[in-house]
Amino acid sequence: EAVKSLSIGQRRLDEGIGFQKARHALESRGQRQNQDGRNHGVEAGAVTYLQIGDDNDFREGFTAHTGTKPDTCTVIGNHNMFMAQSHVAHNCQVGNNVIYVNSACTAGYTQIFDNAILSGLVAIHQFCRVGKLAIISGCSAFSKDVPPFMMAEGRNGGVKMINLVGLKRGGFSDEAIRQQAKAVAEQTKLRSYEEWKSWMMRSAREHKYTGYSENWCFAEV
Repeated sequence: EAVKSLSIGQRRLDEGIGFQKARHALESRGQRQNQDGRNHGVEAGAVTYLQIGDDNDFREGFTAHTGTKPDTCTVIGNHNMFMAQSHVAHNCQVGNNVIYVNSACTAGYTQIFDNAILSGLVAIHQFCRVGKLAIISGCSAFSKDVPPFMMAEGRNGGVKMINLVGLKRGGFSDEAIRQQAKAVAEQTKLRSYEEWKSWMMRSAREHKYTGYSENWCFAEV
């Protein structure tokens, strides 16, 4: 049976020698990691997947992992750029037109939404989300969600202001940007995650963002 662990764009690569070796390595790693009796999510002999879309640019030293549990998948969308030494871990979901600057890394099960930018040496903790058109300053580390359309920096330093350049490039009108900037300025006193979440949900309704769901403002615009 062919090993179908990697798809790239419109082409699927089956049972090449490189993929056979990758599968054998997964088997060996699973056996070693499970010797201590704990479930590390890797099962010996399991086939997992990495799906890569169209027109992605992968620079020197980029790495990406397949999923861990059987039949799970790491997904990379279209038109993304991954600069030198950047990394996408197992079971991540990367959208479209995303940029990983040098050595930016996302841990397992993170979600990086469309048009987000992770600057150099950024680290995103497992299970966290980075919203659409968000930008994170270099050398930052986040173990919580970064809201869409915002600039964030520091070690869980939080949101600093709206991503003005990103919104302009994304086709937002000057009036929409002014209203968003005003709303952010008025709400900078908010500190807790729940306060931010409440404000972002209200803002989504007021600005009539489409695709709004319980994933708060991670939406089509």
